[in-house]
Amino acid sequence: ARTKGSAAADATDGGTAAVALSEGVDSACAAAAEAVLSAGLSRRCGLVRSWVAPLAEQPLRRTTTSAPAPAGEGVRLHHVGVLLEPSLAAGLVDRGPAPGGEAAAAWVGLWGDKSETRRFRDGAIVHAVVWSAEEVSRHLIPVQVVRHLLRRHLGVERVASSLGCVERALRCGGACGTWTSAAPKYIAAYEKLAAAIRQLSGLPLAVVSIQPVGAVFSHCEEFPPSAAGDDEVAAAAGDGDAACGPSLARFVVQFESSGKWPDDVSAVAALKTAFYLKMAELLDAQAAGVRCEPRRGGLAVRVDGLLLFGTIVHAKEEKLLAAAGDEPAAAALRLSTVGTAHTAAMHAIASRHAAFGPTVRLVKRWLHCQLLSGIFPPQLVELLVAHLFSPAAPRPPGSALLGFLRALWLLETHDFDAEPLLVGLDDGISPEGRAAAQRAFESARGGEGGGAAIWIATDAAPSGSPWCARGPSVAAVRRVQRLAASALRCLEGTMRHATGAHGGGGADKAGADGVLVCDGDGGARLATEAEIAAAALHVFEAPLHEFDALLRLDPARVPHPELRLQGTAERAAESRTFANLKPRGVAVLEYVRSLRCEYGHLALFFYDRHGGNTVALKWRPRAFLPLPFRPDDALGRLLVPRAAMDAAGASHAAWLLPNVPEVLEAMGAMGKPLAAQVQACSSGSRRVVGA
Repeated sequence: ARTKGSAAADATDGGTAAVALSEGVDSACAAAAEAVLSAGLSRRCGLVRSWVAPLAEQPLRRTTTSAPAPAGEGVRLHHVGVLLEPSLAAGLVDRGPAPGGEAAAAWVGLWGDKSETRRFRDGAIVHAVVWSAEEVSRHLIPVQVVRHLLRRHLGVERVASSLGCVERALRCGGACGTWTSAAPKYIAAYEKLAAAIRQLSGLPLAVVSIQPVGAVFSHCEEFPPSAAGDDEVAAAAGDGDAACGPSLARFVVQFESSGKWPDDVSAVAALKTAFYLKMAELLDAQAAGVRCEPRRGGLAVRVDGLLLFGTIVHAKEEKLLAAAGDEPAAAALRLSTVGTAHTAAMHAIASRHAAFGPTVRLVKRWLHCQLLSGIFPPQLVELLVAHLFSPAAPRPPGSALLGFLRALWLLETHDFDAEPLLVGLDDGISPEGRAAAQRAFESARGGEGGGAAIWIATDAAPSGSPWCARGPSVAAVRRVQRLAASALRCLEGTMRHATGAHGGGGADKAGADGVLVCDGDGGARLATEAEIAAAALHVFEAPLHEFDALLRLDPARVPHPELRLQGTAERAAESRTFANLKPRGVAVLEYVRSLRCEYGHLALFFYDRHGGNTVALKWRPRAFLPLPFRPDDALGRLLVPRAAMDAAGASHAAWLLPNVPEVLEAMGAMGKPLAAQVQACSSGSRRVVGA
């Protein structure tokens, strides 16, 4: 039956559709839509299912003589669930049969004037349907297909899709978007630099290996690395995540072993600095398009305008640091060595699964927006998402939206206290590896401290990933689980509202990739794509009311304000600043570090490194326990006579309690370069007085 109506898609894996049919149309239309879409999406999807949603409940008091029903009532929504094939869903061309014959007639009957005869490079002359889309929106081509087929065969005129409803979270500051990243051009720049370093003549030692390190080389970086300033490069020489905003693209160089390497830590550092100076001199002289800036802790290289930061790894340096008692430096060096293998493993997964990189970037962006920067190591987030794409997973997500939903569901439902998370990076974890991981997990939980709050085992590290040791605390994990549950409900509610679904339908955590909503002759008021996207972005908003106080920073003085999720007018107003007054990339981080150093015993501090202009604090519960009076502890505290609190006699005549207004005022004064303003808020039953 050729009927007019409105459509909505609730993507099961690659996209789902829901079409609103006029009242009185039976389920035969659903079967017809399923047949049409199955034929049109046969190459792009593995399964198409359709159903008609029940009518909305109507009040009994309405009669035939009462006022007419509001627009949209009496309209049935026709839902179509689609499981997409990720490797084929974004194809630009659908090839059909050769001209002539029944197959060609059926093809033209399906596509209409959209079909045309074309000759391909292999010499074949066949019917074909060509779709046009920019690189950043090629993943939305299935939406174009569904729109065309529903319009041609069911008369649907307007379709809105939720398949890209969360893309705005990654389209800030000229960023590439969800499905395109800066990885290809950085990989090309790294390969050019690696070839130039290997061909250098005049180095004292031969280069053994050059390996990339970082999320930008595995399609997992939220935003492309920026053109960092001198202070950011200098900070990154000692800490890869020192600066706010996008991280630097890094690489590691290892030279051949030699007896001339010293056995003293400081001497090794001096020799590495000499190597940086020599490499910079030779690269500037022998490599075209390369400009070097040697540093004491590394080598900053600009290749075709892209900045890469390299360090030298000496095989014996880790042992020398451990022998010298500098265990933190030894652990950091160990992680840098492990980081190369981790980057290669994540790049391999991204090459096999197109939705892996976009999913990782969305999850990282969501964690930063929840003011959890610096709490979840990026490598740990990548391993969490890799679990969804491991060989043991039932079916890898076919879209970034479904991957994001499944990641939130994993964070909410997995019992990290009682069960390890097993991630198979290559061929999966063998039974022996699973048994070893379980034994290591039980040993860690039974030991002192209980081990890492998030315990992940991989086929390469069955005894536990080294990134877990730098992971969040138990309290942070529980908070993330609550936030994930709230975000999941919000996102599912947005998709249900978009489709008009009733009850527990909507976006199934195990299968929904997108939603299409079509508005037809029934007059139903269904959400537009802009409205769906605006509603979906609420999941990226931090619940600031749950904190005890907020330190608001001047947006014009915060690094990378273009990365903050905000309105266009607000961003335009903040962009009017002089170039010589651009904020330093480490300004907010230095402020947060100063707060943690000075007041870390009283409160926990949270911030968003991607342009966030709010530092939130949560008082530690033990901070408000009364302390005996001591002059050394009196700064920032109130002197409370003990008689007012305890009638029993004691050796101390007074207690010390935190002076909240004074402490908050001091915190604001520390952030004077950022124009910090203190905003106290209520949290639970405790109300904080503003400074």
